[in-house]
Amino acid sequence: IESEQLGDTSIEGLQLVSEALAGLQLVPLSHPQRHGSGKGEKASRRTQLLNQFQNLMETLPIVAILRGIEPSQVVEVGQVLVDQGIKIIEVPLNSPRPYDSIRLLAKALEGRAIVGAGTVLSSEEVEKVAEAGGVLIVSPNADERVIQRTRQKGLISVPGFQTPSEAFKGLEAGADALKLFPSHQSAAPMLKA
Repeated sequence: IESEQLGDTSIEGLQLVSEALAGLQLVPLSHPQRHGSGKGEKASRRTQLLNQFQNLMETLPIVAILRGIEPSQVVEVGQVLVDQGIKIIEVPLNSPRPYDSIRLLAKALEGRAIVGAGTVLSSEEVEKVAEAGGVLIVSPNADERVIQRTRQKGLISVPGFQTPSEAFKGLEAGADALKLFPSHQSAAPMLKA
């Protein structure tokens, strides 16, 4: 769910969207891949994150994308989303002060939601998201360096793809799940194949 698709990004608008979603039957298109992350505490944390991510995607395969949100709004919006059952939240890095928003959300929703960043284009951005407490890294492309750094940090990697070759490249690099991006440009027969 992207804020510009909602039109009204007020709390009332989000509640209307959640009511509309209640009647939908959602079917996951893909499942996260299970990968190890090394040894010790980081591997255990990563395994827990992956299990939580997979469970949430099987229950309600929706990632709320809070594009353009201000840090002053993020906690209230995040709490409404979680209260309505949407528990995977992405703050795109091209939003105002995204690391502040991720930090606030991660703290406010700790243990209740998976919080992370979208439009992640570099290993340095992965580091900053991790420092802010984010655990989900969503990229518009399958950049091997971003995927590998995400895994090294014990986070969830979800790169974007448009072609089968890009999808396989992302999986070979260690992606945990894939995001069809931009989805509106993809034909149904290609997805079916």
